[in-house]
Amino acid sequence: MQRLTYVAGQFRWTMAGSKLLAGLPESAVLELERASDWFHCAPDDIVLGADERLDGVYFVADGNIRIFHRLDGKREINFAQFGPGDAFGELSVIDGKGRSADAVAVNTAVIAVCPKQAFLDMLMQQPVVAMRLLQKMAGIIRRADQRIANLAAMTGPQRVYAELLRLATPDLTKQGRYVIDPAPYHRDIAAWSGTTTDVVARAFGHLMRSNLMQRQGSSLLLNDRDRINVLIRTESEEIPGGKEPAGSPA
Repeated sequence: MQRLTYVAGQFRWTMAGSKLLAGLPESAVLELERASDWFHCAPDDIVLGADERLDGVYFVADGNIRIFHRLDGKREINFAQFGPGDAFGELSVIDGKGRSADAVAVNTAVIAVCPKQAFLDMLMQQPVVAMRLLQKMAGIIRRADQRIANLAAMTGPQRVYAELLRLATPDLTKQGRYVIDPAPYHRDIAAWSGTTTDVVARAFGHLMRSNLMQRQGSSLLLNDRDRINVLIRTESEEIPGGKEPAGSPA
């Protein structure tokens, strides 16, 4: 990453488009911009390593950043993607907990790293942002609760399909297609979806025979998200063994 020199009024990038900071007075946004460290990132630059201490909130001003969770010390699975206007790291700044993920630039990107104390001071002074952050945290909890409830009611293949959609992000090279990069191991999908590797293999085979999914190098490409959603909502009669209990071991 290359550090950029921020000069108020003469800088190409801004935090004004941040969803988290929407509604803040211009003076408050400028104050955060001045307090932040700005960086230009080339594709594949590590913006934040899993072993690094997170002491700030990362605002994406341009480009895209992907978050990869680590398994067995290796970067194994694409967990989330952030684009212009998004921010990440705010929850870790609040609770001080460590991380187990890498943040990597997908393409040319510009980020602003707002120091922990500057961000916390802003939360104390700007109730609208504090409330928006609480709403974000509540949304995370609700989605987690809903996912647990949904998984409990699904067959094994349906849980595999749902996990694939959860992991997939839009493919920047083709509109309408989604990608999981790098492709996860069958054992990891089985563990996350509470099923077995045999069921994962059968579910993958079904998607590939139906041309809903394909492999491309180290990636999985999902060609029709809507049709996979239909499989999640309906019983899959085509895959034997799809009715095993939700708690089956991987």
